Amino acid sequence: MVKSIKLKGVDLLSLCHHKLGNGETISFWDDCWCGDQSLKSKFPHIYLLDNDKGCNVANRLSLPDWGSILRRNPRGGIEASQFTDLRLLIEPVVLNPHRDTWTWSLGVLKGFFVASIRSLIDLHFLGANLNATRWNRIWID
Repeated sequence: MVKSIKLKGVDLLSLCHHKLGNGETISFWDDCWCGDQSLKSKFPHIYLLDNDKGCNVANRLSLPDWGSILRRNPRGGIEASQFTDLRLLIEPVVLNPHRDTWTWSLGVLKGFFVASIRSLIDLHFLGANLNATRWNRIWID
C-alpha cells in the first residue's frame, strides 16, 4: 500500500525518521540518522573502503581505531577530506541506553496518528475544498 501511494506522489516513509538511542538497530551507512542523508551518500569514498558496510551505529561509534575496518587507510585528496569530515560529524554523537525509535514528522507534538496520514492523502488527492474520504477499518491476516 505504501508503495502504491508513493507512486501517486505521497512518500509516507520520508515522513518517518530515526531517533538515535543505543544505536543497535540503525545502520551506520544506510539509514539517515545523522543529518538529512545517509552517510554512504555523504561520504561515498569512505563507504567504499569499509569492510563492514552493514554495521550498526553502536558498533561503529565504539571503534577506537578505524584502521581495523577499512580495506586501507584513506589516501590524500577526497578520501582524506571525507574521512576527516566523517570523523568530525560523528565525534560529538553520544549514545544512550534507550532503544532506537522512529519519529513521525507530521505529528511532532502528538506522535503518530492515522488521522495525520488520512489528512495528507486527502489533501493530495482531493484538494483543500473537497470532502474527506471515508476510511474503513479492515483486518489483514
